[in-house]
Amino acid sequence: RAEFEGLAAWPLEVLHKAGYRIWISSSTDMEANLYTRRLLGTGETVDRFYMAYEPADTMRNVWDNMATDNLVSWIGEMETSEPHYMLYQLDSTHWDYYFDEDAVIAEPYSEIVRPSKLRSQEALDLVYARYLNSARQVDNNLKRVLDALKARGIYENTAIIVVSDHGEGFRVGKVGHSMLQKQTRQIPLIMKLPGVEAFASDAIVSPRDLYPTLHDYLGLTSLPDRFTLGSSVLPPLKGKNVAITFHGTTKQADLTLDSMLFRFDVRFDEDDVTFTPSGVFDHEDQPLLNAEDHLKNAPWREALDSLMPSVKSP
Repeated sequence: RAEFEGLAAWPLEVLHKAGYRIWISSSTDMEANLYTRRLLGTGETVDRFYMAYEPADTMRNVWDNMATDNLVSWIGEMETSEPHYMLYQLDSTHWDYYFDEDAVIAEPYSEIVRPSKLRSQEALDLVYARYLNSARQVDNNLKRVLDALKARGIYENTAIIVVSDHGEGFRVGKVGHSMLQKQTRQIPLIMKLPGVEAFASDAIVSPRDLYPTLHDYLGLTSLPDRFTLGSSVLPPLKGKNVAITFHGTTKQADLTLDSMLFRFDVRFDEDDVTFTPSGVFDHEDQPLLNAEDHLKNAPWREALDSLMPSVKSP
């Protein structure tokens, strides 16, 4: 992708070239692994960038509050006649789950989260209560942003998309997002799109479909297919029946089809990625009988190739 060297992430470039002012207000550490450079590039695609993260003992809910304060301030001074794209990231629901006192909706909850102590479902239930409180913390900050949009009279004409990168597990042996499971794969994709009639769908979608959907809604021309394998989820849905989910280490992946799920061990070489099947499951993560028959007859190779054209499978 040398032709895009130095540019911001391609979804932002598409919006920038269409005349959108791009603002990013983030809670988390975006300097890790050169992420900021990969997101922003070296040009002037992004008009405003704010990162609340501080390498100290400050809690994530405090960073979220700071990122929200910043975005609310920007909205208060924005020129509403210009198109804007605002990327707003919150982190309170990250382990160990953080929240202000006024966000407490579930009690009792675990005061300190120590993985070595989480050996019973009763202990995990207390951590789950803590997680619910951190989710309310995110809700409270999101409400502040929505209220700011309403105060400026632009809420009704603003497209809003809420999405997460992964879910969390709270079962013994399957805590957090350290392993692939239903609770980590299934994440919200909630959209308020002015002019689009409300609908719900059980189609299989993934984060790679997010920006193609947004570009489709805005009537923008996205980049060529070689730069994105996602597609719009706006009606009519375009045959969405497959998605791939990677473990955070990228050493495992789940391929979800309509009726079953294939799990793979993944190996990255210099020029290739190899997927080796390691199990076949239903959508509740229960192993299926006759796994060999499913591996022989189910169209998992074709589905994997449609998502990862450069993949090798033994």
